Amino acid sequence: GLLSVFCPTAYNTLHNEKRSFLDKKPDLLYPSDSSVFSAATFELGGPHRRSLALGVAHRYLPSAWSVLMALGKFNSRRGGHVILWELGFVVRFPAGSSILLPTGLIHYSFVRVRAGETRYSVLQYTGSGIPRWFRNGQNTDVEFAMKADEEKHA
Repeated sequence: GLLSVFCPTAYNTLHNEKRSFLDKKPDLLYPSDSSVFSAATFELGGPHRRSLALGVAHRYLPSAWSVLMALGKFNSRRGGHVILWELGFVVRFPAGSSILLPTGLIHYSFVRVRAGETRYSVLQYTGSGIPRWFRNGQNTDVEFAMKADEEKHA
């Protein structure tokens, strides 16, 4: 995919992390067997009719790339552009296009599409939870804090 072509080191890191995580937690699933991203968001309506500023979400891993894909039926010359706020860019983003974004670091939103048009998107990203689980010695944040507290009082 896009990440493996343009960011092979990031792709390999996520691929290895996915294999290791699923070896330890085989009952859990990723959104797609063929994707290295641990999460996906499908935006299927209303928000794309207006310009919607999306906050930099804490759920995204700041050091990782996300893939944003535009879908729908709209005139990309008149709307549906992606706005990258910190960069000061407005990028034409026709249906079927994909872009790599560091969604844990920048705000993005969309230029509204016209009445009667549809604009959807799929965002594949790496959540911050799985990398924290590895960093915590394969423990959740709560488990890690409890073990640290036990060691402190031992």
